Amino acid sequence: MIEQGGAPRRAVELGAGQRMKLLTSLLRALACLAVVFVAVVFMVVAADPVFAHSKGPKVTPADGSELAVAPEVLTFSFPKAVRLTAVRLFDSDDSEITLPGKRDISAASERSIALPALGAGRYRVLWRALSADGHPVDGEFGFTVAPAN
Repeated sequence: MIEQGGAPRRAVELGAGQRMKLLTSLLRALACLAVVFVAVVFMVVAADPVFAHSKGPKVTPADGSELAVAPEVLTFSFPKAVRLTAVRLFDSDDSEITLPGKRDISAASERSIALPALGAGRYRVLWRALSADGHPVDGEFGFTVAPAN
């Protein structure tokens, strides 16, 4: 007998069949918990942007850089191959500057875009690409050309 809270209780003995049913139920519950755990881990990992889409590129000239000499090209280096579908250049008056040449939009991890001759001033670059999984990725960066006096 087991006493709990002042009232005597009898211990219940389980037969072999009942023990088997209890063990089976416990194992099923553990299996369900394992499935839920794996699903939660998968959702957390899948939600990480590193696994979902390409990240933004490393660009040259670097965002916010101040250059003594105007660049001749814009360089984009992506961690994964993307199709760079649009690149637009704007001056400090927010007027768009036409970029020379045609664009190759085949998938590549590095792309260089020729620039026209640029004078002193601030420039803003808008870009858009399609990642390998077909999702659009876009961004912008800026730089300043400030020749030394």
